This record gives sequence, structure tokens and C-alpha cells, in this order.
Amino acid sequence: MNKDNKQLPASKFDITENKLNELRDALYKKMDEIALLKDQIRQTESQLCYICSLDGHNMVTERDPGMYGDLYHVCTKCNYIS
Repeated sequence: MNKDNKQLPASKFDITENKLNELRDALYKKMDEIALLKDQIRQTESQLCYICSLDGHNMVTERDPGMYGDLYHVCTKCNYIS
């Protein structure tokens, strides 16, 4: 026991563990920011598609490559797929 009641310096393990926790916290914050940005992108794409639909989509038919390629329709202005 320490008679003077002084705090012992933090061990390398504790310092490294604290650093790891700080990095994890920073990662989780960035992941939240990315999720928010993805949501904003989806909303903006939806707005763009709606605005494009007011004018009328310019749809073209495309086919997936391969033997059983599906047909789908894509707007050349806003990339809406139907």
C-alpha cells in the first residue's frame, strides 16, 4: 500500500485500452454520420425522381447481360428503374 496516498501512473495497458475505447467511440460516431448521409441521399434521390416524373420520365428499355437477361426500364434523366 502506498503510504502517501499518491496515484500510481497509468500502466501502458490502461493507456492503450483508453486509446482503443476512444477510437471505437470515434468509429461509432462516424458510422452514425454515414447512416445519416445515406438517408439524406435516398431522400434527395426520391425528390429528384418525383420532380422528373412531373415533367415525364424519359424511359429506355435495357436488358441484363446473360442468357436469361431480364428487361427493365430506366429513366435517362434521373435513373429511375421500373
